[in-house]
Amino acid sequence: MEWSRYNILFETKNNEWLLYNSASNSFLKMDKEAAQKIKKVKENPNIDFTENPDIYFKLRVGGFLVEDGQDDAFLRILKMKRLTANYASRRMLLTIAPTIACNFACKYCFENNKMPVSMSDETEKKIIEFIAKFNTVEEISLTWFGV
Repeated sequence: MEWSRYNILFETKNNEWLLYNSASNSFLKMDKEAAQKIKKVKENPNIDFTENPDIYFKLRVGGFLVEDGQDDAFLRILKMKRLTANYASRRMLLTIAPTIACNFACKYCFENNKMPVSMSDETEKKIIEFIAKFNTVEEISLTWFGV
């Protein structure tokens, strides 16, 4: 058994503890005492659960404790799915930024202190023409960035 690399244990503003696993999208809510026990499991995933079989069951079902190497296998599957989707001729994935006049003010954004520019009607037509060229595409996924 091993502690999943996709686990995040954190304390909320309400002094509750949450354990989240991003691979299984599972949450466990607990008090401080249970969080201390979970920290011990993180340090030694092979501890004896005889006294607390319910904790073991919740950790296994939620994907917090996994078989050795299971996380690596999951990561390889995700990579393969992403590569397959990227190079599949029947699927088109596009990210379009129609404007850099976004007002979300995200800290990571490269568009800080840029002049507000919006996509022209001509550019919109060119995007449609670009998509239309791919007659083998069965599925289009558009992500709008900075709207």
